[in-house]
Amino acid sequence: MKDENLNHLDYLKKIYNSQKRILEFNATSLEEWKKWKSTLKEKFLELLGGFPDPSDSFDVKVVEHVKEKGYTREKIYYLSESNVYVPAYILIPFEADPPFRCVIALHGHGRGVADVIGSGTKAEIEQYVRPMNYDYAIQLVKHGFLVFAPEMRGFGERRDEADKIKGPGISSCRQMSYNSLMLGRHILAYRIFDILRGIDYLETRLDVDGKRIGCLGLSHGGTLTAFASVFDERIKVAVISGYVNTFKDSIMSIPHCDCNYIPQILKYSELYDIISLIAPRPLFVEHGSKDPIFPVNAAKFAFEKIKSVYEVAGKPQNVKMTIFDGGHQFNGSSAFEWLEKLL
Repeated sequence: MKDENLNHLDYLKKIYNSQKRILEFNATSLEEWKKWKSTLKEKFLELLGGFPDPSDSFDVKVVEHVKEKGYTREKIYYLSESNVYVPAYILIPFEADPPFRCVIALHGHGRGVADVIGSGTKAEIEQYVRPMNYDYAIQLVKHGFLVFAPEMRGFGERRDEADKIKGPGISSCRQMSYNSLMLGRHILAYRIFDILRGIDYLETRLDVDGKRIGCLGLSHGGTLTAFASVFDERIKVAVISGYVNTFKDSIMSIPHCDCNYIPQILKYSELYDIISLIAPRPLFVEHGSKDPIFPVNAAKFAFEKIKSVYEVAGKPQNVKMTIFDGGHQFNGSSAFEWLEKLL
């Protein structure tokens, strides 16, 4: 008996290769593109289980206001769902005048929002921040953007108590992901929803230009940047670092966190189809040439697919990719240029 007839992973790969995805992009006109975009966006939200209901009121608690070198850091808790508060940091630049262009800085796996705002002990910074150039919220505020950095469910303060005692880099993704699915909604839907509610809050701030909001993230922060941008067109510019790829070559082929697996998604679309829903708004993609969990060749292939959607949408100039010499990390050199030009 051949091993390939016994290995279920081989069997699933054969299904992937033979199965046509129902909503893969094949539009050739603006009208077909608009119809495809609407249909896939609706199906994607359905697969995520829909969003929870927002709270009836909108409450914000300001708990910190600290002056740092070149910027002010505020910490708030804002109400998302009823009785569900989201911790978030707002970094406000000194050397610029309000209302500010705003960039939402989304963290990935690690310590949570602490990584992107570069906080923690010297040892934590060396372990969690430096290798991935993770403190991009600070880098953004130093470029003159007001930065909004929320903490996602399952990380940092928002972990299960049992995980908090295991160490700062331990997330609660596994149990939260599985329990959410059993109750009918993907953990990503909750995280995206918190981001969208954060934009609701940003629109209430007099120091934020609500028409100039961007979003940026590395790794799972790139996941959330992509998906939040799909569902909220108030995000005018997106920067995705270390995530653009194919499900086949990354999530299916290399072990990832449980929160990356979306039931039935490959029945309908590949990852590049989902990310293409951002079109025609500006999208910048950066990717490390040595990224071990999102292979660079698959990233290039996915980008070409995304680019073809922008071409049909009539905005090929609104999408760009750069490959830098590095691994699974944030680079930013061209990304800041893109934000400064288009936001």
